[in-house]
Amino acid sequence: MHSKNSEKCKVNSEQCKNTPTTARNIFSVIIHHSLFLIFFLITHHSLLITAVNAEVIERIVAVVDDDAITLSEFDNALQTAVNPEAKTDVLNGMINRILLLRQAKKFKLEDSQAADDNALINDYIEKRLKALIRISPEEIEPFYEKNKKSFGDKDFYDARNEIETYLIEKELNRKLLEHIKELREKSYIRIQMENENPD
Repeated sequence: MHSKNSEKCKVNSEQCKNTPTTARNIFSVIIHHSLFLIFFLITHHSLLITAVNAEVIERIVAVVDDDAITLSEFDNALQTAVNPEAKTDVLNGMINRILLLRQAKKFKLEDSQAADDNALINDYIEKRLKALIRISPEEIEPFYEKNKKSFGDKDFYDARNEIETYLIEKELNRKLLEHIKELREKSYIRIQMENENPD
C-alpha cells in the first residue's frame, strides 16, 4: 500500500516537474509564430508600398501597338521640351518617334552609319523621303520674284540654291506630316492620360 502511494506520488512529482517545461515550450512556440506573423505582415506591407510606388512611377500614359510610353519617360520628355506646357504635343511627338523609329529599323539600309536611334530616324527621313523631292526651276523663280526684297542685293542665280533648300525643307515637312498621319492610321494608339486626345 505504501509502495503504491510512493509510486503515485513519484509519478505526480514527475508530472509536476514537466509541467513548467511544457508550458515554457508552448509559450516559446507561440512567441515564435507571433514574431513570424509580425515579420510577414511588415514585409508584406513594405512590398505592397513598393509595388504601389512602382505602379505610380511606371504608369503607362500611351500605347502604340506593342510599345508603351511610361509616365517616367513622359516626364523626362517634358523636362527637355521647348514648351513643357504643351503636354499633348510632347506626347504626340513621342508617339510619332516610335512610329518613325519602327519604320527606320524596318527599312534600314546596309550602308547606314547611324550610331543611335535619332540618327537612324534622320537617315530614314533623308533617304526615304527627302531623296524623292525634286524642286523644278519653275518653282524657284516665282518664289524669288515674290520674295525679292528679302534677298537684298542677291540676284536670282545667287539666291537660287538658298531658295531650293528652303523649298525642299518645306516639302519635306509636308511629306513627313503626311507620312506620320498614314503610320498613325495603320497603328493602334491609345492615350491613357486624363483629358488627352491622340488626335
